[in-house]
Order: sequence, then C-alpha cells, then structure tokens
Amino acid sequence: MDTTGLSDAEVFEAWCHAWAVGVLRVLKPGGHLAAFGGTRTWHRMVRGVESTGFEVRDQIAWLYSTMTRLRSSPQLVRVKPEWPHFSRTVEDLELSSIHLSK
Repeated sequence: MDTTGLSDAEVFEAWCHAWAVGVLRVLKPGGHLAAFGGTRTWHRMVRGVESTGFEVRDQIAWLYSTMTRLRSSPQLVRVKPEWPHFSRTVEDLELSSIHLSK
C-alpha cells in the first residue's frame, strides 16, 4: 500500500486494517478478537478493524487518576493543583475557573 500523502494516524489505521484482514482470515466462525490500543490511537485501531468486517460489540477502557498518596499521609495530593478534583460534579465546578480557547 502506498502511504505517501497519508498522515501518521491514517498510516496506523491502514496498518490495523492490514493485520485485521489476516486475523479475520484465520479466525474460526464465531471467534472473538481482543485488541489493545493506546489512549490516543484506539479509535484508529477500531476503524481499521471495523473496516475488515469485524463487529465491535464492547470496549474496555482503563481509567486511572492523576492523584497520588503521600507515604506519610493518607490524604490524596494533586499532581497538578490547578486541575479540578476528579470526583467533583460539573455543578460543583466554578465556571470562572474554566478557560476555553477559541
């Protein structure tokens, strides 16, 4: 496949399509594929796999906090103090602290 003129993300998607074609060819009828992708590229992987004929039924995401514990204290400490605490609801956040760029 000629990848000139494609972005890195599109090349990755084409690569995922290429290996998914091979997986679909050797997979038994009714078989399943478990594929793992990075946080910024999983959607490209899914598009490449779907384009071969696979049906995406479920996705599992590993979500983790940016919080850490001090060894001497059980209290949580923010890694980035300017970020809102992850357990706050949207209503609890002050709108003045949110800066949107246009």
